[in-house]
Amino acid sequence: MSISFLKQKIQPETCHIWYADVTDEHDLFRHLISSEENERYVSFRRSKDRDRALVSYSLVRLVLAHYTDLQPYELNIIRTCPQCGKSHGKPRLVMHPDDHLQFNVSHSGNIVIMAVTVENPVGIDVEQIDPRLSAEELIKKVLSPSERQVLFQLPKEERVQHFYTYWTRKEAILKATGQGLTIPLEHVTVSCPTERAELLMWANEQERVDRFTMHDLHLWEDYKACLAVIGTCKKVEVKNGSALLADWRHSDKTLRQSGYLS
Repeated sequence: MSISFLKQKIQPETCHIWYADVTDEHDLFRHLISSEENERYVSFRRSKDRDRALVSYSLVRLVLAHYTDLQPYELNIIRTCPQCGKSHGKPRLVMHPDDHLQFNVSHSGNIVIMAVTVENPVGIDVEQIDPRLSAEELIKKVLSPSERQVLFQLPKEERVQHFYTYWTRKEAILKATGQGLTIPLEHVTVSCPTERAELLMWANEQERVDRFTMHDLHLWEDYKACLAVIGTCKKVEVKNGSALLADWRHSDKTLRQSGYLS
């Protein structure tokens, strides 16, 4: 997979956002996923969690197949954590000789969302807004002192919404680096929720501040989402992953009915 081939599918300094709905779940998608993914899928006790996992794994494979022209089940996707070696790290597509395709996935409520770039590491986070959330309980764990001060200056009835903006911005940054929650969220300071998304400070990591491009994603009324790219991202294109899932489901069902697939 050469960089020139990928540039035909997605331009540099561009991010493609793919979205799907948990209700897109279908048993046929289990033909797409790996044995390891299937083990994680069946380990979930709640049907909603299983559906969310299956749609997430399937969307990732179909989207990556779109860019690589490989079959979804041929893709070698690893989730090895660089700290402990266990399989709960940032997913990564392993291809040789060059691994230019970068991606990240997030899900919350009924939404599964995926970001794809060429070369520049990317992180994405989506959170369903719970209006009953007592933000005060989480503020000390999520917000830096300066962010807390800003939040409490905003109208009280809007604080839960703004809290989720802070949260998704920080999660997207840490997912882009692959560090996730190994870094305390309060160590990262981002811009005021009413302003353009921007990384302002990072305790003991200040040299990273100018490396990120961030975009808040206003795609659903009851959700907050944010994209973070290490490098330049001038353009964001949103694509219908539900349609991609439906097309594959239809084609797979047709092939099986005709006897081409067992």
